[in-house]
This record gives sequence, structure tokens and C-alpha cells, in this order.
Amino acid sequence: MYTELINKYLDNPAEKLQVFKSNGIYLLTKKIGKNNPKMKEIFADNKVRHEWNYSVDEALITGMDEKDIYQVKAEEITLRVKDSIAQNGKQPNLFCRIVEQAVSYFKVLIE
Repeated sequence: MYTELINKYLDNPAEKLQVFKSNGIYLLTKKIGKNNPKMKEIFADNKVRHEWNYSVDEALITGMDEKDIYQVKAEEITLRVKDSIAQNGKQPNLFCRIVEQAVSYFKVLIE
């Protein structure tokens, strides 16, 4: 809602803000609050998420279909994270490993 309100007052289309869908092809980054004790972990998590998002951009540029990208995300990230949580409980460091493996796999597909 706020993004739409801000965009309403921006004339230049390049300056308009964009919100990604939580169930889309991109991984959303987390906001790091001031004096957050988990700042290092969130920063590392966001770095891996940025790598995925960059790989998605590369795939889109090469002409890969969004449905195929979403399928890779679902199989390589979403399902593996669900399995990991079921087996090991919530461990944020495992999420980073899963996404790193997904990025490697995804780059092979792009090439």
C-alpha cells in the first residue's frame, strides 16, 4: 500500500519502487534493524539471497521462462528447506547452504 502511494508521486518510471511477491521467483531479503544481535547472520543470509536473485536475473536475460525458474526454486530451495526443517529443526545456517547449492545448480542450467 505504501509503495503504491510513493509511486503515485514519482514521475520517472525508473525511480518507481517495486515489491516482489513472497511466492515469486526471487528470494526476499530481510531488513536488518539497528543494533540487531543477529546482524551478522542476517547479513550472510541476505548475501546468499542476493546471489540467487542475481542468478534469476541472468536466467531471465538468457530467455529462461519464469515457470521454469519457479520450478527450480520450488524443487531446489522450498522442498529442501521443508525437508531440512522436518529433519533438523530450524537452523538458519542450513538455509544458506541449501540456497548456495541451488545457485550452483541453477548456474549450470543457465549455461
